[in-house]
Amino acid sequence: MYLFLLLCSGLYSQLKFYDLQGNLLDVGEGNSINSVKEKNFPEEVLTKSSFVDYKEAEFTTIICKMFSYEPIFILGEFPKGKEKEYIKSILDIFKNEHSKNYFIDHERMVKYDLMDAIEKKATDLFILKRLGKPSNSYEDSQENKIYSYRGDLRTIDIIFKNGYLADFKIYGGY
Repeated sequence: MYLFLLLCSGLYSQLKFYDLQGNLLDVGEGNSINSVKEKNFPEEVLTKSSFVDYKEAEFTTIICKMFSYEPIFILGEFPKGKEKEYIKSILDIFKNEHSKNYFIDHERMVKYDLMDAIEKKATDLFILKRLGKPSNSYEDSQENKIYSYRGDLRTIDIIFKNGYLADFKIYGGY
């Protein structure tokens, strides 16, 4: 997920981290998304970045909460003294362009977030907290708990073994 940022780490020296109001963030030890997260937002689970290219900024990364397009902080380079104005404009555009139902409508990012959640051993309680009540839930013949989320475009079944996210299946699509 952060592979692109790792490849672009040379850009970090020019780019700065900002909160959603346009204030500079303390980067902690290091100059990375993870160091900013640990220093400023230790309670958040961040597993993806949305790369956006707006005329207001040549390269901007909006860091979001897992399974959502809810911004937490921003990486970018903005004209000195106009950071707050530019960040507000970019966030307005970002919020207008992205669906509120990220989980059902953005299959590629959902796959990345689910794979990351499996690796991090996410629990069923964590998923319920993030995604809300499923459309349906049941147990299969092997006593795995399955949460099924249905949308207009697809259904996503999330499979838990012993309370931990183990697998997922996506049905339907474009």
